Amino acid sequence: MEMFSRQLYRGQRDADPMHQNVRYELQSSDFSRLYRQHYRADYDIDVSILPEYNVDNWLDPTSSHYKRDIADSVFHYAARAANNERFKVCIATPEMRTAAWKYCHQKQLVLDGTFGVCTSRLLLWIAMGVDEAHHGVPVAMFLFSAPSGNRATHAGYDTEILTEILGKWKTWMGRSPDEANIPFEPSVAMTDTDQKERAALLNLWPNMILLLCKFHVRQCWKNKRNSLYNKQAPHWRSYLESRAQTLEEALLQTVNHEAAVTLIADEEETLHAIATADAAGGKASQAGLSYLAYMRSQWMPVPMWTGWSRRGREDAAKRMGVSVDDVLPTTNHLEAFNGSLKRNHLPQLQHSGTRLRFDILIFHLTVNILPRVYARHRMLLGYRRWKVQRFWAAAGGMELQAAARVRGSDSCGGAHTTAPASSRPWYFFQPDARRDLEAEAILHRGLLQPVHADVPHELWAQCISSSLVTRAPGVPPVPYKLTFHPSGVATCTCLDWLTRGGACKHLRAFRLTITSWAEAGFIVANFPSPTSQEDAMQIDKQNQLWYGARYAQSVTALPGTPRLALSDPDHPAEPECPMDMDVSPHPPLISRSQANTVILPPHSMGDGTGSLENELQLLEVAELDSSFHPAPGLYSMDDTHSEPAIFNGTM
Repeated sequence: MEMFSRQLYRGQRDADPMHQNVRYELQSSDFSRLYRQHYRADYDIDVSILPEYNVDNWLDPTSSHYKRDIADSVFHYAARAANNERFKVCIATPEMRTAAWKYCHQKQLVLDGTFGVCTSRLLLWIAMGVDEAHHGVPVAMFLFSAPSGNRATHAGYDTEILTEILGKWKTWMGRSPDEANIPFEPSVAMTDTDQKERAALLNLWPNMILLLCKFHVRQCWKNKRNSLYNKQAPHWRSYLESRAQTLEEALLQTVNHEAAVTLIADEEETLHAIATADAAGGKASQAGLSYLAYMRSQWMPVPMWTGWSRRGREDAAKRMGVSVDDVLPTTNHLEAFNGSLKRNHLPQLQHSGTRLRFDILIFHLTVNILPRVYARHRMLLGYRRWKVQRFWAAAGGMELQAAARVRGSDSCGGAHTTAPASSRPWYFFQPDARRDLEAEAILHRGLLQPVHADVPHELWAQCISSSLVTRAPGVPPVPYKLTFHPSGVATCTCLDWLTRGGACKHLRAFRLTITSWAEAGFIVANFPSPTSQEDAMQIDKQNQLWYGARYAQSVTALPGTPRLALSDPDHPAEPECPMDMDVSPHPPLISRSQANTVILPPHSMGDGTGSLENELQLLEVAELDSSFHPAPGLYSMDDTHSEPAIFNGTM
């Protein structure tokens, strides 16, 4: 405008308005003409006609405007010729078809929809697989119009239209190109909480395992809680929220439907008791009971429960022959692609932020965006292959990414105080709700088993890891090895304990097992748990003073530490515990003479019974010979045996 007002354009001062055939003012209509010229010159697209005519011309082999590259990427097209019909375009490039067989057939499929990608009221649904690097790969796109009279575009779909377009994809995919010659069939599908999607998938693949996105499930639960609890007094709202979140965490880990139902029933019983005992809590308890009724009716039918619980993920892992960690818990891969499409790819093609016409959208999806996405995918896979080959030896004979995940993974979760790299890990027990829930899940799934202990009086066990990212197909999972000494020393071979100390989920599960043994009378010694690293270090100091030179053979202070057998000091014993799973779940009985083989240190934890006053007295007692009997209370007479029962790790 400034240049025009100052007449700075070439020839503007000398022009004769009555004879000139040019003008220097730019109007809005001029920009439209420029855009039309741009599309015609660069893309051979005539935007002066309606978009549906362009699409029809591009896909019609008899048309002079036929575009083979677009036609080769569209496997289904249906024009909207009447008000009761929908416009439909289903897109999959040749690369996407190959990727669908590679990443979705007999594997997992992610499905979700979006809208607001073009000027017309069209919905876009995307099917996605997951590649070797755990990155999402789009394998098909389904674009269709909302029905006539529909006011909300995002709600303009139903099971019928989803079944139709997915059925077209299934038919087009045909049978596998290899010698197996089997029809295309994903084993697992991940969706949000939309029942229409789930119904459509089951219509086409009845044997498919349907999983629900954990994020969307938790959002549904949170929204329901807020609608019920926000009206309560602040202290009751906080109390109900805490109880509900603890229940939800436990439900997500369930692998047995009856156990999940029991958790809700127990919570209902607790809320009824609160309402009875506290009149002021009656209203709050009713809100909590309403939430439990919602959970029971909406989320506890077996098909729904399987979709969001650990049971479904374990079934999916078994069906696909992978670890549970390789089963997607959410639709985040697809949500991220949707975000990238709307925030990165499409804005580069828009004019002043205006949404594209749907013919322009289809053109750029097939010609520019999807080829660019797959070019980047090929580049990243090539880089990943080079990195694996280049650093295979340095990574210890495994993929570099897998080695990094093993070193840096926190398989137990939670926060512990990390000990310095030069120090040893220490066992101490502090409250941790998440680890406690994971410990209960370990016991519920039967992953922890007692094994033979090479150290008298210690209890040993092994815990099968639910997932190892480096485990090759056909190779059994490696168990973690755990030890408990009655003085309060415990060890585990998992990365969580080795790098952070404290009490990992495996040690917590073993602690629960030992407590149950003590309550059942199978062991009578008190296995104390220090509550801080300082307490743990004091116990270790006491053990070293007590056992002296025999300390390394009497206490497992570090996992896998070699030790000498007490019965034969000249020959080393096996440092690793046997992996025999067919063992008794309870410690056996041993004789009093066997119990005297190793003298246990006096207890310094708990009530202090049997503790010594100072280190000098401790050293004096440690010099006693084998005629010394264990501290009082370490063993008791069993009614059915003539010999005393004493805890021992010999299984």
